[in-house]
Amino acid sequence: MASLTPESLIKPVDKERDALVKGIVERAKPLQQALRDFKQDTLADIQGPCK
Repeated sequence: MASLTPESLIKPVDKERDALVKGIVERAKPLQQALRDFKQDTLADIQGPCK
């Protein structure tokens, strides 16, 4: 079982990297949802006339 690392042992550069990745992920979430919606709409458009 893994244990948490005390914050005092985490290097500042690792904290900066963590913040950077979290920011990137937050920016990607709306894009992920937009792409999901686009795929669903496109599939519905394609399947509609083919039924």
